[in-house]
Amino acid sequence: DTMELLVQKAGRDARTISIESAFLTEDTKGDILSRSEQHALSVTKEAGL
Repeated sequence: DTMELLVQKAGRDARTISIESAFLTEDTKGDILSRSEQHALSVTKEAGL
């Protein structure tokens, strides 16, 4: 049980790091694109565009 939990945590951590560093893979591209879109919308709103 403990080993399985550690492997799951390592997988989640690796995915989070991949997303935060914009390391594009099939698994992370949707999250990265969504994050980029949210940033673009925020900048657009702040700039009053």
